[in-house]
Amino acid sequence: SSSSSSSPPQRPLPQHYLHRTKKTRSHVYILRMAAGLVALCVVCVLVLYSLHATPSSVFVDAAVKKTLNLPVNVALKEIQQHNFVFVVGAHHSGTTLLDLIISSGSDVAGLKDTHVPQDEGQHLQSVYLPASKLGGIMGYAYSKQSFLDETSPLCTDANRASLYSSWGAYWDTTKKFLVEKSPRHILMTRFLQSMFGKERTKFVVILRHPLAVWNWVLESQPRFKYPCGRMFLSQWLTLHNALVKDLQHLSNVRVVMYEHLVGDSEEKTQTIVDKVFEFLGAEGSPEVQVDNADSTYKHTYLYNKMRESHPQSFDKDGFFIAQTAPFAQIPDMFRPDPYDASKYPPALGDRNHPALPQRHSHSHSSHRSVVDSMKRKKDSGSGSARPSRNIGKGRESANAGGRNLLEFWGRKDKIVVHGGGVHDWFATWEDVDFSSTNCQNVLGKDVYEQVHLFGYSLTNFTETHTPVHFKDIMIE
Repeated sequence: SSSSSSSPPQRPLPQHYLHRTKKTRSHVYILRMAAGLVALCVVCVLVLYSLHATPSSVFVDAAVKKTLNLPVNVALKEIQQHNFVFVVGAHHSGTTLLDLIISSGSDVAGLKDTHVPQDEGQHLQSVYLPASKLGGIMGYAYSKQSFLDETSPLCTDANRASLYSSWGAYWDTTKKFLVEKSPRHILMTRFLQSMFGKERTKFVVILRHPLAVWNWVLESQPRFKYPCGRMFLSQWLTLHNALVKDLQHLSNVRVVMYEHLVGDSEEKTQTIVDKVFEFLGAEGSPEVQVDNADSTYKHTYLYNKMRESHPQSFDKDGFFIAQTAPFAQIPDMFRPDPYDASKYPPALGDRNHPALPQRHSHSHSSHRSVVDSMKRKKDSGSGSARPSRNIGKGRESANAGGRNLLEFWGRKDKIVVHGGGVHDWFATWEDVDFSSTNCQNVLGKDVYEQVHLFGYSLTNFTETHTPVHFKDIMIE
């Protein structure tokens, strides 16, 4: 063809050129290998340096922004002038709530305005690894590094000063009692006691049913509850069995059950709070009111506000019409008792207005069953737990993280505790029969027995009794 005839013939490359090309390629390969080895050595040197560097360069979270930076001798002297209170328990067992209540005492200070999750001290220090570096909220229970006691090489004066400086930057150190709460500390109580001294360190442990503490996960990932909640029960028992082993080495410990703290009565709640302060030796125990689904104080406060701003949301008899204001945390048909119409502006709402979706309403009652209470909270929009880091008696409530655990509802002399629904989590497990042979085979008889020793039952969620393990140190 014309194209083939026009192409010049290709001449073979000389042998010396081919030899030089192969030699060049081998040199490039050797250089690349050498560069890789150099890079690997640099990485190893950096790793070794980091392991021997000061803890703050390795462990501390990015959120840490300030520290007292006290000299060791000054920090140790200040430690001698304070009492330290550590609130411990599994995640979502009520540690934040109890921390806030204790921190509201007149001579008590909690960590405040830290800008780390739930103001937990574990995220503010550089001495030990936080739970997030030990497998996270589930895995830290199984990490050997999570367990710290008085034999740890971390028990040094330098680390004592470092912890106090890190936390002291967020404490009001003019107060005598300084409170810290981190669920991760349930595995290092002996370490903390050694760091701050037996005579100055006290622990308040809060228990909650092992299935309840994981309800927040199951609301979005229900598949994790199978088979029979084994994963959650194993983690919870690992944490609390470790605590039981440490008890014999601890000098000052008391235990509170979340279900009793917020689920029985206001009188019971106040009694527990008063006993906690008595145990601590702290003055100024706050007056506490529980805000569960039947909290008439909260509803009355909101009712009075809305009668001023939304008169169309109340019928001629003064009862609240929930359909007109679904955002309000007031039950349908609620009205203060006693009720004096002359104290309010005229009610302009019409319950039978055709524009309103009609439904059968029931009067507000504090004697509903657990299931009825849960349904009413869902209809009225109340009872959700919303945590606030407001920790000073007399301050207005702040909103942080989507939950408010303490609010004042217009009164400065009384704390209102938001416990959400103590039994809301029941519905999550209603399709799991823990009395079945299947669950008994999956979990094993010892799991049922261990849960029972901690004061709970897997076959009767409403049952609570004095935990055998803590019978001598319970606050009830």
